[in-house]
Amino acid sequence: MFSKRLEAMELLLARLPGVAPPITKSAPNCYADTPFTDAIALVEMPKKFIVPSMKMYDGTTDPDNHIAQYKQRMFTTAIAKEYREASMCKGFGSSLTGPALQWFTNLPNASIDSFASLTDRFVEQFASSRNIERTADDLYEVIQKRGEPLRDYVGRFNKEKVSIPACVTSTAISAFKRGLLPDSDLYKELTKYQCRTMEDVLSRAWAQIRWEEDLHIDTYFPHDLIRALLGTSVPLEMTDRTRDHAVKALAREATAEATIDHSTKLRATNAHHPHGQT
Repeated sequence: MFSKRLEAMELLLARLPGVAPPITKSAPNCYADTPFTDAIALVEMPKKFIVPSMKMYDGTTDPDNHIAQYKQRMFTTAIAKEYREASMCKGFGSSLTGPALQWFTNLPNASIDSFASLTDRFVEQFASSRNIERTADDLYEVIQKRGEPLRDYVGRFNKEKVSIPACVTSTAISAFKRGLLPDSDLYKELTKYQCRTMEDVLSRAWAQIRWEEDLHIDTYFPHDLIRALLGTSVPLEMTDRTRDHAVKALAREATAEATIDHSTKLRATNAHHPHGQT
């Protein structure tokens, strides 16, 4: 009678917010608990088997990504075929931490008979943490901003594209062109000359990027300034090497001016306070 009343009180306490649940006692035979069937649990692990180190999974990130990482690391370990599935199952818990590890240790006894069933249960448990699957239509959301360099737009577009499995080429090409500024030279070129592959599109894009960046450098380093920095009056063929020399010369000139300015201030200070007197 007393034990029933005590159990009822514990249940009531467990429901109160902010009250820690009562400590439960472990069963005497809990050491024998295993989520695996005998076909997995009774397989003797290879003596030299060690679970490869990897980022621990706590349940807050995509479970599919963790399974892919776990498989890749396990593939690097030499395990005989007859031991591989058991090793994959038994080693999986070592890659978990926090709530994910608690879930694993609380799996019902003999409920897992293969690595496939383990990963299925794992993904089902942490489905809320899965990344939203991207589709090719999401590429149309990548838009070049006014004033944004073409290099940055291409980088953002490619980052989005590689996250989409089996992206249709025609959709990618259409989305890339649609995202460009309509008055840009590349948009006009892609409209005039249809591309059949993304490689062709990106080839034209990188040619445009080189032209834009070349023009940008010429704006800040006109030929007359570069000739002055290099100490020549000969007309220059504008190349990357020429600009590099000019930039280095400008840096040396700025450093020299800073050194002279510092020395002038130091002499003035010494003249005002001879022999370090204040």
